[in-house]
Amino acid sequence: MKHNNTGIYFIFFAIFILSISCNNSNKSGARANKKENENLVNDSFSKPSNYNLYIDNSASIDGYVTANPSTFKNSVYGIMTKLITRNIARNISLNFVNEGTCNYKIKAQSDDIKKFIENLNSIRKDNQAKCDFKNSDLPTMLKNVISTNPNDVNILISDCILSYNGKTKDFLSEAQTSINLFLKNEFDKHEISTIVLKYRSQFSGAYYMESKGGTIANISDKNFHRPYYVIIFGSQEKINFLLEKIKFNESEGFENSFYSLVPSAKKPLAKIITSNKIGDFEIAKPLNSLTINGAKTGDKDNDQNVFQFSLAANLDFLKTDESYITNPDNYELPENYKIISIVKNKDEANEGLKNYSHVFMIRTTELKERQEVCIKLKTKIPEWVSTSSNNDDSNPTDTMKQNQTFGFKYFIQGINEAYKDKYEGKEQFTLNVKICKDNYQSHGTGSSFPWWIIFVIMALVGIVIWIKNKK
Repeated sequence: MKHNNTGIYFIFFAIFILSISCNNSNKSGARANKKENENLVNDSFSKPSNYNLYIDNSASIDGYVTANPSTFKNSVYGIMTKLITRNIARNISLNFVNEGTCNYKIKAQSDDIKKFIENLNSIRKDNQAKCDFKNSDLPTMLKNVISTNPNDVNILISDCILSYNGKTKDFLSEAQTSINLFLKNEFDKHEISTIVLKYRSQFSGAYYMESKGGTIANISDKNFHRPYYVIIFGSQEKINFLLEKIKFNESEGFENSFYSLVPSAKKPLAKIITSNKIGDFEIAKPLNSLTINGAKTGDKDNDQNVFQFSLAANLDFLKTDESYITNPDNYELPENYKIISIVKNKDEANEGLKNYSHVFMIRTTELKERQEVCIKLKTKIPEWVSTSSNNDDSNPTDTMKQNQTFGFKYFIQGINEAYKDKYEGKEQFTLNVKICKDNYQSHGTGSSFPWWIIFVIMALVGIVIWIKNKK
């Protein structure tokens, strides 16, 4: 009898010790999660870098720099000035690019930049012999910009027209493949993120109609405008720092943007909230477990079979255009769920949403007994790229054609495919929401307490008692 009491005391003691251990483990995990979330909020890069500006030196750029007034000059000068005044760039070099690169000024100062931009037309002509002033193909230009100083931040200013130069129409697809292969090769050597910004400016001069073999259309209409592009290449850290300092959508003539960024693989700080819910549910703790229990659909006429919840997330670490973040089409979810809206959190008085930048409203009409809903932000080519591209520029004065660039979508597809091949299956971020009609933990996934150890100890104690009693 004495041995049995000892065994029972031992069992209770073991359970007590394991309970303390489990609680401490959970607290430690909570502290780790809190620290990880704090790191996500404060993650930034703050060191100035070397910047290289490359102005497309092909003849098709003439129309932008000779136009008066010229939004082209104003915007480029504005961007370069901010690089200096906001302590973004350590050094700036000014260059032309074509079939090769041609340096104008190394370690340019504010006065050098002003002179360069204001006198672009005459400077380009003065450097004509040195800089090989003629048409060039965009893939070669891209290679020159990225490979000359791959560890710097490189900015290309170009109309991004894919020039035939006497080649067949298959050149568009060939150019796309060439860009794809070059970038994939560079990605094996360097981490590169890309920003493509579309601007619009006055244009006056010769327009080369590529779909007609480069035939010139002379345009002197003061109301004529053409798109041009600012394309930025650099490591993700340096791009993040740049985007923290400059809002490119505030620049004169800005229209659209496309970001091909190295996937962050980060899990944002997020929680379920009760705003705009349809149906009913309970939010499991801790809140960052993103677990919904007791999920029920609505019972009103219009809400029958509808289950809706909201999710607050801190996406400040995503240095991308706001319109991209808030577009539900850029997210991937299970087929039975969809994002109704994504809005920027502007409610500064709401303490519950402090440190959360965005609120997602998510809905289903096929609520399952138990499901893990993965919300993934994918890198997709925005619709504006397609509408900004054409394969026929034979009527450049047409209102629609004035907003389009010959072969532009092939250029962007070449860039996008390289990123997809390099980072296949990776997203900008993923959030996993667990939803259950009863209790998600009751299915064996919510509790981490090692109950099997208790049973092992009980078995061992039983064996010890049995042996002692037998003696």
